[in-house]
Amino acid sequence: MKQLYLLFVLLCLSGITMAQSNPQFTNVSFTYERVSCNSYQLLFHGKATATDTTDAIADYSWYFGYGDSTYHGQDVSFSYQGPGTYTVWLMVRTVKGDTASTFRNVNVYQDSTSLSATLEVRRGDIDSLVAYPRSDVFGEYGYQWYFNDTLVMINSNGIVPYPAPGVYKVAVVNSLGCTSVSAPLTYRYKVDSTNMFFSFGPIACDPQFIQFVNFVGTGFTQAWNFGDNHGWIGSNPEHRYDSAGTYFVTLTLYDGPEYIGSLTRQIDISAQQHWSVTIQPQFGGNGVQFLTAYTNPSDAKIVWNTGDSARTIPVTVSGKYVVTVFDQCKNVRATDSVIAAAPDQHIAHNNSDAALSFNANVAKAYPNPSSGLVNLQFTGPLLKKVVVSVQNQQGQVLYNRTTAQQSQQLDLSALPKGYYLIVISDGISRKVQPLLLQ
Repeated sequence: MKQLYLLFVLLCLSGITMAQSNPQFTNVSFTYERVSCNSYQLLFHGKATATDTTDAIADYSWYFGYGDSTYHGQDVSFSYQGPGTYTVWLMVRTVKGDTASTFRNVNVYQDSTSLSATLEVRRGDIDSLVAYPRSDVFGEYGYQWYFNDTLVMINSNGIVPYPAPGVYKVAVVNSLGCTSVSAPLTYRYKVDSTNMFFSFGPIACDPQFIQFVNFVGTGFTQAWNFGDNHGWIGSNPEHRYDSAGTYFVTLTLYDGPEYIGSLTRQIDISAQQHWSVTIQPQFGGNGVQFLTAYTNPSDAKIVWNTGDSARTIPVTVSGKYVVTVFDQCKNVRATDSVIAAAPDQHIAHNNSDAALSFNANVAKAYPNPSSGLVNLQFTGPLLKKVVVSVQNQQGQVLYNRTTAQQSQQLDLSALPKGYYLIVISDGISRKVQPLLLQ
């Protein structure tokens, strides 16, 4: 009631006349400014001119829209208790008693200690950067935008649509020039699955050991779900699957706690490749004429210890032949070996290079390959007893007998399938026959 009464008195004193319509005055107005950024104290400056040159302004009376008091003086300061919009009245009176008044709304802004600029990303159909504080009063704040520490824009709405990826800061300036600078904010595009991609492939030719590589920028947190109840947080992981099958792998990207995008891809894991190699000899001329390597897979790369890479090689020198299988990553996957006697040659004794001579009595073992029952036949009668032994490729004797028979049968059915040597010795020389049991 006191405020209304005071306004009523002011209006009565002014004759309910604004300065612009009072013929006794050419101008009644006032300006104001904030005393400092850190207070709500405003300094007001009144202005009025009487049309009567013999008259003069005797008094400036102020009501600041807060409390019940009036203040007097052409220049008056007033301290508000907080920000807000206040109606300020000014009434002037001349020496002769003429009066006029004016009023206007005065905006008292936050002080700089409360300015506290902040910056956030607003996601939607389009991404925008939004600065705070904000006001419904247009022009209360100005915004200076920095991109990678370079001033790139000044605006009054505090919004930057379609920002480019990078580091942003904003300096918020109020009407007094008080400034607050936000903390840096790193903006990245929100990514949908059509703009995401990751690759995968086996490590060291192992089809169940997979390397994943993300191709959507850097700086994101990568969350991987491998589709087999296992996951990983980190960049470009390696993961081993326990079994073959079809899996759905999901990569999800986060920028701090903010979800950026995700992509799911199907991955087909094949079973571990079975690698094997078997050497098959081809006999002729009382020895082995050729060796052929059979591999799984059939197109596997092979190398013999002779340096050959052909599937079938001739046996020109008696000795041990080894074939090795490699995968595409040059890993050794399988090996096989056989001791083969070249036609009409002896096999080296005790892995030395010295050859043993056969006498005129030639021995023959058949059938070869055999299922276990092998016939041993000499071309002529034996003049003395000989020792017949069957050895594996490591030189281990698995069968042994002493005989003087020209023809006999060896029962080797208890031996595992594989390659063997039938060694016949009379104490002076040896005869060797390769044998395949299958």
